[in-house]
Amino acid sequence: MDRTLLNMSSAMIAWGWPVLLSFLITPLLLRGLGLDAFGVRSILIMMVGYFSMLNFGISGAVTKYLSEYISKGDSNVVEELLSTSLWLHVLIGIIGGLAIFFTAKSFVVNVFEIPGEIHEASISALKLASVTFFFTMINSWAGAVVTGLHRFDIYNYIMMLFGTLTLLGSLVLVLQGYGLVGVSIANLVAACTVLVVYFVVLRRSKTRLTIEVFIKKRIFFKLVKFGGHMATFGVFAIFFSQIDRILVGIYLGTAMLAYYVIPHQLAVVIHQLTAKVLQFLFPLISVIDVNDKSAIRKICLKGVSVSFILSLSLALPIIVFGDSILLLWIGEDVQQASGSILKILTLSYVLMSLTAVFSSVFGGMGHVHIVSLSSIATGVVGALLYYLTIEEFGLLGVSISGVVAITASVLIYVIKLVKYLDMKIFELFMAAIYPILVFIIMVAFFNWINLFLIFNSLLGVLTIGAISCFTYVWMCWIFNLIKADEKRRIMSFVRNFLF
Repeated sequence: MDRTLLNMSSAMIAWGWPVLLSFLITPLLLRGLGLDAFGVRSILIMMVGYFSMLNFGISGAVTKYLSEYISKGDSNVVEELLSTSLWLHVLIGIIGGLAIFFTAKSFVVNVFEIPGEIHEASISALKLASVTFFFTMINSWAGAVVTGLHRFDIYNYIMMLFGTLTLLGSLVLVLQGYGLVGVSIANLVAACTVLVVYFVVLRRSKTRLTIEVFIKKRIFFKLVKFGGHMATFGVFAIFFSQIDRILVGIYLGTAMLAYYVIPHQLAVVIHQLTAKVLQFLFPLISVIDVNDKSAIRKICLKGVSVSFILSLSLALPIIVFGDSILLLWIGEDVQQASGSILKILTLSYVLMSLTAVFSSVFGGMGHVHIVSLSSIATGVVGALLYYLTIEEFGLLGVSISGVVAITASVLIYVIKLVKYLDMKIFELFMAAIYPILVFIIMVAFFNWINLFLIFNSLLGVLTIGAISCFTYVWMCWIFNLIKADEKRRIMSFVRNFLF
């Protein structure tokens, strides 16, 4: 079975199930926790994300070098790589966990605008999150090993398990009256369960994986050198992805944060899908000779085209039917406060989907400094614009600032593609223009249809939204945005998968 299509299909399944589950569970969690506690829940996620920066990009380095060394058959270096990287993750997990534990009270009381009646629950939840962080670091190492073996199908299904356990566990414990503490307990149980699954998977791996208790100095510096740029990318990527919500929580309060997080939860699925489906590009390009610019350029252009097809297929129902979805999903208050925010965030994540392709290309080539440069530009521009606009323009200013920051990142990548891959701007334009034109036509068509529709149920609007999504992909198929040989491979894969 085609490994690339297997990785891509498993990514779509692993993306789709948690998204559907989250969509169903979010209104229940919002009612069970309340507006402020729901905002604090997003702060818990942000805190763990920020302390994950202590990883210093080592997980990304593990994926790259494991893929590279295995292809060369260098088993001794593979053993050194696995052992060194594992114990580094253990050390990072301990340091980060302690940092979260001892700063929990300070963040709750002094940093965020959290109502006093939920201070105690918020502090307890953050302290539990410190334990979860330790297991998250070990899982990060295990995930890097699995993806370094090019088994994204296994990685995707494990991530699907993790998402399911966190969401269902949170819902059950919240409904049982455990509130924010219940959310943290669910996350901890999910992290421990996933660690056990990774252990079983790696024990059964066909590749000999031996772990010793040592840290090799040579491997350590190699990981840190590559990981340093990956860390910079990770720091500013997390910084950019979280700083908007942090500033909203600080300047506008946790209630307004909920109005921002809810549309964000819808829009972010666009980037999540593209990033998951195209995640195999990083190890794939890692094993290609960096001087083979033609092959890398071809993969990059195809990645751009696929990125737009995937991201725009999801953007279509959000742009056209987003207001109706918010109204029937959460309620009129959220729809009025978040409707325009949802559309702007959608544009942001369509653009961000491009950066998922470009970062994989440059990271795989070993030019990870370009990835970090782009990430720095996004983080700095975004943070500056957020700070300048948040008090005067509120959530609208934050959303527009995000679009500007991501555009800056894309422009940097394009400039570097021209330099390092001899890429022609016209080539990129042609890879992007046809999916965009089909999207514009489909938006006009379904906006016209929307004039005659009255939705009385969430199921109804989701059904027409799904139809619009699949219609867009079908039109891309009809207009040959997917080439004939690719169509044959896809149809063959589907037949083998089903029969």
